[in-house]
Amino acid sequence: MFSGGIAQKHSTAAAIHAYLQPYAQSGNFSGDVLVVKSGKIIFERAYGFADREHHIRNTATTRFHIASMSMQFTAAAVLRLVDIGSMKLDDHVGGFVPGIQGADKITLRDLLTERSGLPDINALPNYDDVLQHHQTPSSLIAEIEGRPLLFEPG
Repeated sequence: MFSGGIAQKHSTAAAIHAYLQPYAQSGNFSGDVLVVKSGKIIFERAYGFADREHHIRNTATTRFHIASMSMQFTAAAVLRLVDIGSMKLDDHVGGFVPGIQGADKITLRDLLTERSGLPDINALPNYDDVLQHHQTPSSLIAEIEGRPLLFEPG
């Protein structure tokens, strides 16, 4: 029975690799894939280049700039906190981040539905410079601090 589990793990890993390989070979996928089942790694492999210009390949330890991909996870975490009563969707952002313009008007709901009116980091004149440095929530807030809202929240 134990060896059957290893064989199944191997066939699953082979199937995942077979699925990803055409995308990696055509240059339509570059990254690291990790699949965990029941707390055990069943597949991990890096594809493509972290730096194509210098031919540096991706590895399991390559750090990726994930940008907006984290928004869904943040939204899920906020909604869990709403579910357990730690916060409400109509709470104002000023209770969490007091230094931004309109913080007394913007609600968590506005943030989650992208109707806050906050300036878009991607549209800032120094955006290329922002991309060159590791960002934290505090550093991103500092970039929009004092800037007017693009529109009224809601």
